[in-house]
Parts: sequence; structure tokens; C-alpha cells
Amino acid sequence: MPIKVPKKVEYEPVPVRELLIEMKDYASLMLDLAYFSVIYGDTRIAFEVLSLEDHIDRLWSLLVMQASLAVRDADDAESMVSVYRVANALDTISDAAADLAELVVRGIDIHESIRAGLLAGEEIIARLEVAEGSRLDGSRIESVVGDRGAASILLLRRKNGRMIFMPSPEVKLEKGDIIVVRGTEDVLEDIAIAAGDKLPRPVVKGGGEKEIAEKITFLKNLSEVMVDLAFHSVIWSDGSAAMEVLELEETMDDEVQRYYELAINKLRDKPEATAACFLGIIRLGEAFEVVGDAATEMANILVAGLPIHEVIEAAEEESVEQVLKAVVRRGSLRLSSLGLEDMGAIPVAVKHHGKWIPQPDGNLVLEEGDEIVLKYYVEAEESLLERLSAIGIEVIEDEGE
Repeated sequence: MPIKVPKKVEYEPVPVRELLIEMKDYASLMLDLAYFSVIYGDTRIAFEVLSLEDHIDRLWSLLVMQASLAVRDADDAESMVSVYRVANALDTISDAAADLAELVVRGIDIHESIRAGLLAGEEIIARLEVAEGSRLDGSRIESVVGDRGAASILLLRRKNGRMIFMPSPEVKLEKGDIIVVRGTEDVLEDIAIAAGDKLPRPVVKGGGEKEIAEKITFLKNLSEVMVDLAFHSVIWSDGSAAMEVLELEETMDDEVQRYYELAINKLRDKPEATAACFLGIIRLGEAFEVVGDAATEMANILVAGLPIHEVIEAAEEESVEQVLKAVVRRGSLRLSSLGLEDMGAIPVAVKHHGKWIPQPDGNLVLEEGDEIVLKYYVEAEESLLERLSAIGIEVIEDEGE
């Protein structure tokens, strides 16, 4: 690979809020596309991820310049530290995505258990082709997502090879288009049917390889929960959630170590387990740890007692993905019965009996007074809020409530 030479960044008068929104959306996009490139061995997408890393680096430089100019006194300086830390965390996530994409660019052997593990999870990423005469042929993206619950179309690849990242809702789909979509399995199953395609399923041999795939899925989910919970802690000044992120970092470190040991024990006698294969396994574990470290950096803003700048909440409110906090007002609600996944909403964590439960099991029975943190897509906000209200879950509108 050619040497990466940093480019000079000239100052541009762009608001910090806009820069932070773009960094958050693109860091998330990069990580999803990096997983996609590993799953499908898509070199072109991997190169695009590396290009997006340069874009994130440029956004970071512009943000630091603009934030520095915005500081007027000591109080501003203290609160602006929180903005720098969030920006640094997002840049760190983009670095983890680039490291994964580099595996594909370099042609490093990717073991099937890695592909299977990344294909599963609370949210999954799928590559779907729009068939001629299907319901998506000629449909706008806004109708696709709106009719079938919330999902995020990360990438549209036209039949002529042109690629559009995060296409706007007005874009019309055509036969032969390839869409890369992220969402819950139920929602993506509906979209696949509408596209005239089949949702790809994880394929892995039994025994040790299945165990490795399941551990990868667990680590992927854990890293995503840490980031979502960290954002929640900062936006809501929730110290207990911030401490939970720090505890989850310890869990991440321990589980990654177990993942390495499991992979070595189960694969060392396999003929396909080359040195390059183990390199892929190690790089993936490192990526999960780096994403977890980024979440910890955000949570440490609160733990260190730093004031939270208002621009962070403003940026979160305008991001593609949203995190909300709600309180259960009626007891005895089984989590799996709420129908959240049908709307593309993911339970990040539940505060049950005063203790946070990350990645809560669907069998968990919510009781009156329990708090729940949900991640959802903006397209689903109206229907999600209506659903929560109908079942006795009250959304907290601001920190004062």
C-alpha cells in the first residue's frame, strides 16, 4: 500500500455542531462498511473506507480550529474539552474501521467464522440487489424505509458502478441497484423480500468455529452498546451509565482475551488456519477493543467531572441515529413483547432495580420505575414514540425531568 501522507487543512468557517454531526455519522458509516468489506471481501468498499478516514481526519482538524476560535473565557474552555474528547473518540472509531478495511485491501485471509460472526447481531448489515419488477424497483428510499420500519441504507451502488453514501430519501431505486442496509433482522427480512432478494444468513461449521462466530457477535454487540451508552451518559449527564461503560471496558478486555484463546484452541490444528488467518482474527479483536476505548473516552468526560458543552446534545439530536431515555410507568412488561425490533429500535441497556443491564435479554420483565435506553433511526421516531406511550413507557424529554 502507498504511504499515507497527511494533507494540509485550511480553516473553513463551519459550525462545530455541523462538524460533530458529520463526524458521528461518518464514523458509524465507516465501521459498518468496514464490517461489510470483511464479510464480502469487497476491496472497492475497503478502499472507500480508507478514503473516508482522510475525510474524518479533515473534519477533526476543522473542528479543533473552529472550537478554538469559539472559546471566550475559562468556562468555555472547560466545556469545550468535552467536544474535543467526543471528536477524538469518533476519530478513534474511524481508525478502527480503517484498520479492518486494510485487511481486505492487503488480501489477508478472513476465516469463515469471522464472516458468520459479523453477519449476526442486534443489528445486521446486508447486501441486497433490487430485482426487476420487485416492489423496490422504481421506489424512493423514503418509502422503502418508511413502510417497513426503520433501517439505514448505508450505500447505494448503481448498476453502472457509481456509489452513493447515505443516499437521500428522495433517491429512486432501479433494477440492478445494490443497497447495503443496516437494521434489525426482522426489518431487513421485509426489505429483502421487497427487493426480490434473500437476506444472507451466517454459514459456519459446528463445534469450535460456531463458538468463535458467537464470540465475535457478542464482542461486536458489546462494542456498539458501549458507544451508545457512552453517548447516552454524556447527553443526559448520567454518571451511573458512564461508570457502567468503564466496567464494560473491563469486560471487553477480558472477553477479547478469551476470544483469542478460543480461536487458538479451536483452529490451530485446522489446515485453513494460516498465519494470515490468525492475523485477521487478532486485528478484529483489536478493533473491538479500540471501539470500546473510544466509548470509554466519552464516558470519562462525565466521570472526570467535566462540564458538557451544549453543542454535543445538539449534534446528537440531528444525527441519523438517535438515543432516547424512557421510564416504565406500568410494570410487568416483557421486553420481547414490546415490538421494538419491528420498528428498528434496539434496547441498549435497562436500569433494573438500580443496576444497569447492557444488552438486555428479551425475557427481561420491565417493572415500574425501570429506565430503558433505546437506539433508533430518525425515520421511526413518530411511530416509536406512539408505541411507547401506548404501552406505558414515558420518554424523558430533557435532563430536568
